[in-house]
Amino acid sequence: METNGEAVRPSAEEARAALAGTDRVRASVAARSATPWPVWFVVITTAMLVVLPVTLGGVLAEPEWLMPQWAWTVTMFVSETVFLALFAVAGRRWRARTGVALRMDVLPRHVTLPAIVGLPVLVLGSGYAFRYTGQPLWLFAAAAVGAAVSLAFHLRFVHLHRKAS
Repeated sequence: METNGEAVRPSAEEARAALAGTDRVRASVAARSATPWPVWFVVITTAMLVVLPVTLGGVLAEPEWLMPQWAWTVTMFVSETVFLALFAVAGRRWRARTGVALRMDVLPRHVTLPAIVGLPVLVLGSGYAFRYTGQPLWLFAAAAVGAAVSLAFHLRFVHLHRKAS
């Protein structure tokens, strides 16, 4: 603080009050950062993780399965484009409404790292397993696991939000 050209130090009580205010702001920011994903985000993510293994399986199928491979490729491209567009629009709306971006970095690494590595392995592995065995059970199992992972992430986020609040 400065008055009449002289620096004035705050009293001990004023300093403690300022620090307490800072702690409240930090706690508030932490709680908002761990805001649970909105339901539409969970629905979009879950739908994407259900559709992707099945469409990839159709693309990789040898011989063709249910539809020609070009139709599976178009279906996969269109569905992924729609999902990404929904993520972009919905993410902007969420940020405008709450002031907080959708974040995964607030989840513990021991949760996110296996999912970041495991989901691509699961999707690609199921597609190739289907290609070589001809059993669509691989695709449906991968879709079910993907949906379970999506829902588990949402529940973990909700738990973190309640814990931070």
